[in-house]
Amino acid sequence: MAVIHRALFTWFLVLLFLIFVALRVDAKTQWNWFVLFIPIWIYDCILLLYILYQIAQHLKGGRVLNTIPIQRKLWYLLAWALKVSFQVLLCIRQNYSPSSERGSLFIVLGPLIALLSLSSLDVLYVLVRGRIRYHDASDM
Repeated sequence: MAVIHRALFTWFLVLLFLIFVALRVDAKTQWNWFVLFIPIWIYDCILLLYILYQIAQHLKGGRVLNTIPIQRKLWYLLAWALKVSFQVLLCIRQNYSPSSERGSLFIVLGPLIALLSLSSLDVLYVLVRGRIRYHDASDM
């Protein structure tokens, strides 16, 4: 699938999700929050299959077309798990907690906070590592 097709498919699913959320917030529907997240679940399932396929290709030991190390692929899997766990906790909180007493928001936001913190550290690591490599190459 070409890059443009993947981008259009992603944008279509995001648009569908936003329409569902708008209908729910405007009280036009009384759908379960898990139903509203179906476009996102579809995207997450495709993403998980792709990550697992990439890990399996790496572990198979065959000729790997891309040079992404296994640690980076495992990081993608961890980021996927944190994202999905945040979505599930958010749906549970919205569906099954009374409006006046929604429980601890930190429990729901915990996976998202962890994902954003780890992503920030990963970006910092990649920037510093790239900068070190650049200086090593220029010193020659």
